[in-house]
This record gives sequence, structure tokens and C-alpha cells, in this order.
Amino acid sequence: MKRVAFIVVGILICALFALVLGIFATNWYSDNLAKNDDDINLSVKVFLILWPFISALGGWLGNRLYHWSSR
Repeated sequence: MKRVAFIVVGILICALFALVLGIFATNWYSDNLAKNDDDINLSVKVFLILWPFISALGGWLGNRLYHWSSR
């Protein structure tokens, strides 16, 4: 059960970090570089594609942290 908690907390931390980073990056891109709505939509699509992978990375890091702490 402790391992699951480490994994879930890792997923939540990385998902929240990616969400905040994605919001700021998308807002900055839309304010400074986007020329039209299609550019903004592309940046949001890229964020939505990367977000699950970053969350999964958090689960992997949580699992690694569990193994490191159980030594």
C-alpha cells in the first residue's frame, strides 16, 4: 500500500507541476508569439499530448523513490 501511495503522490505532483507550467507556457506563447487562433490551439494540443507522459514520469519517479527509501 505504501508503494501505491508513493506512485500516486508522484503522479499528482508531476501532473500539477505540468499543469502550472503548461498554463504559463501557453499564456506566454499566445501573448508573444502566436499569430492566430490556430497557433494557440496547437500549443494547447502539444500541452495535452505531453501532460499524460509527464504524469506517468511522476509515477515512475514515485516508484523509484519508494525503492530508494525502502533500502
